[in-house]
Amino acid sequence: ELASGDVTPYTVGGNIPVDLKNPYTVGKPENRLRIYWRLGLPVLASDTPAHRRAMSVAGITDEVLCRTGADWSRCLDRYVSDEEVRLLHASAGREAVLNQYSDEVMLDRWDEVLKTVGVR
Repeated sequence: ELASGDVTPYTVGGNIPVDLKNPYTVGKPENRLRIYWRLGLPVLASDTPAHRRAMSVAGITDEVLCRTGADWSRCLDRYVSDEEVRLLHASAGREAVLNQYSDEVMLDRWDEVLKTVGVR
């Protein structure tokens, strides 16, 4: 278990490629991204609505979302060569997981959803 704020500086990070031509894979949630962030890893991911939403929650710009092979090459090159950016993105992702996607926050959100349909 990493201590709060710990990130993994010795790795390039997690990569989440998705077939952007397949509506099933494009519609998948950002679970893998959140797992990588929980581990303190920076992430490069395909540009799907879920990944874009999660990056926004973390305050990470879309510079790590990839649509083409050229995007992947550019992003990988940047992560390999710029430890400061990797650490910044890893920290932002970890903070998002701990603050926005924690069990407590998610349970509170589900409670609100259930209240809207009359479940208490």
